[in-house]
Amino acid sequence: MPWILRCKNCGKIRKLYVGYDLSEEKQIYVYCAKCRKNTFHEILKYEDDAEAE
Repeated sequence: MPWILRCKNCGKIRKLYVGYDLSEEKQIYVYCAKCRKNTFHEILKYEDDAEAE
């Protein structure tokens, strides 16, 4: 069940699968494939199995 992130540089939406809780964070610094570099990403939400159905 992934976290949904949006790149603050280009706006691309992506899923991030991690084994820890990001709910206390506002943003995270990870690689963006579109920008081809590490950028800040806004944490939008946690996608749960119940929401996906």
